Amino acid sequence: MRHARSSTLLAALILASALAGCTSSSEPASSEAPSSEAPRETVAESPSPATPSSSPEPEPTDVAPELVATAEGLGPLVIGSPVTAEGGALVAYTTEDCTTGYWATGDAHTSPSGGYAHEGGDSFTIWADGESAPVQRIDVLDPAIETDRGIAIGDAETEVQGAYPEAEREDGASVSHLYVVAGASGQLVIEVAADDTAYWGEAAGTVAFVRILDADAVPTAIAATDDTVGMCRG
Repeated sequence: MRHARSSTLLAALILASALAGCTSSSEPASSEAPSSEAPRETVAESPSPATPSSSPEPEPTDVAPELVATAEGLGPLVIGSPVTAEGGALVAYTTEDCTTGYWATGDAHTSPSGGYAHEGGDSFTIWADGESAPVQRIDVLDPAIETDRGIAIGDAETEVQGAYPEAEREDGASVSHLYVVAGASGQLVIEVAADDTAYWGEAAGTVAFVRILDADAVPTAIAATDDTVGMCRG
């Protein structure tokens, strides 16, 4: 009898153990295997810097337009016409420290090679007999300003002759001679230093000044004279 009960008890224990194993294995497995790596810290990405434009930034430009000397004038300064608002960006009428008025070149238009001695000063000067009077004369003093055919202060006389074959040569000045180019309302006067190295040094035989005059004016030289404009005359 005891043997039968023991057999019954042993069978019950085996069955209970088997049922426990089935219950444990019937639980659903995790859908993802645990990662062996440590969790990564999420870092917000900085916005990418703007891609620079492929086209270069425009270079700053001077307030004045490009100045080219012709028989009619210099940029917006026109022989035979009063100074316009556009020309007023280059010159100003003043009586400062002077009993008479004159046209002064703006401070923005000076050059280390400008002035009548080409040692620093105005790039150009003008003359008009009053604030509303027509411009009668423009003196170009800066080697950086060219004529419409590419002639500038410092160029050789042969270059002038090649650029302006129609120009009339006028002699008679003491240390220079002139090449005069007639225009519709004015005349372009290119003054060339004579071959006098004692006076001119290395500048002998080159363009010394460029002057633009009224069509009716008599061309004259600047070199070795006090015939200047753009400053107080008394």
